[in-house]
Amino acid sequence: MNTPAAADPTLEDWKNLYAAALDFRALVPWQWTADTDVFGVRDPETGEIGWCSVFGAARQVYGLMVYEGTEGLLIHHGMATGQLPAEDAGYLQRGLLVSFEDRAALDREDLATIKRLGLTSRGRRAWPKFRRYDPGFLPWRLSGAAVRFLTVSLPQAVHVAGRLRDDPEAVAPDRAGRFLVRVTDAACALWHDQRLAPPPPVREAPPPVDELRLRRLLGRLHRDAVRWECDYYHSPAIIDDGERRPYFASLVLLVDQQSGMVLHMELGEPPLRPGVACNQFLDALERLGTIPQTVVVKRGLVHAALADVAKGLGLSLQLEHALPALDAARSALAAHLRRT
Repeated sequence: MNTPAAADPTLEDWKNLYAAALDFRALVPWQWTADTDVFGVRDPETGEIGWCSVFGAARQVYGLMVYEGTEGLLIHHGMATGQLPAEDAGYLQRGLLVSFEDRAALDREDLATIKRLGLTSRGRRAWPKFRRYDPGFLPWRLSGAAVRFLTVSLPQAVHVAGRLRDDPEAVAPDRAGRFLVRVTDAACALWHDQRLAPPPPVREAPPPVDELRLRRLLGRLHRDAVRWECDYYHSPAIIDDGERRPYFASLVLLVDQQSGMVLHMELGEPPLRPGVACNQFLDALERLGTIPQTVVVKRGLVHAALADVAKGLGLSLQLEHALPALDAARSALAAHLRRT
């Protein structure tokens, strides 16, 4: 049975959302805003803050992205600053997107909803398209709760964009790092500004170290003066069993730095979880019969996942910006997956 939050949108929900989206499009706010102009809207139903960014200045995607929670905001920041590699950005988005598309970009369900609402439109990029994004998953349809949140977010984006036209610094964080956030009461009777700092992100803690397993490995495996590179990421491989939401398979990859040989590769499901990276690393050690001198990683998640294991096994764990051998293997594997 669907919960109220997960229930499908009603026709009235869709009517309200399309009306709000078309009002937003009529303003063409991307003509004077930048992707880096970020402001918040607090969801009247949940209290969670969605972080809004108007797309269109780059003339590629036109619309509004509402990033969910601090985790979504950090992904936006990583893309805007270049700190998040381009090959990862597409897999890590978290939020709700309304984009304006040509009719050919809409699918059967989009067109069916538009027909039920009796909407017509002309011109290029005239049709609203709504999708939700979650890390590791393909874009998906909106729940009723998501439709309602996007419906209240769009008029607030119109309001804030109008202020940005007059004052380009209207949403700049203050000296305390607080963002402009639009908030209201449960009845949405009156919206007003608050300056709020994003709450700390919620991160899954690495699992406790299996001390017994480490002692067993120390007694059985030999040490080798080699450097391995390890990463854990979403691959281009799409898994669609027809029953669940399609996803990009996660991948734990372990590569010898000197030879470039792939030592371990294991596909899994999203989200990326530190326990999976840790267990796959230990499985690789057992299968290979070796404890390397050094393991190099480039993600904070992987470093956190392996830190206690590395300490227990007496190997050096290094965090670096690039993994040349592994990145080459990743590129070759991605090219293969796209051909198959």
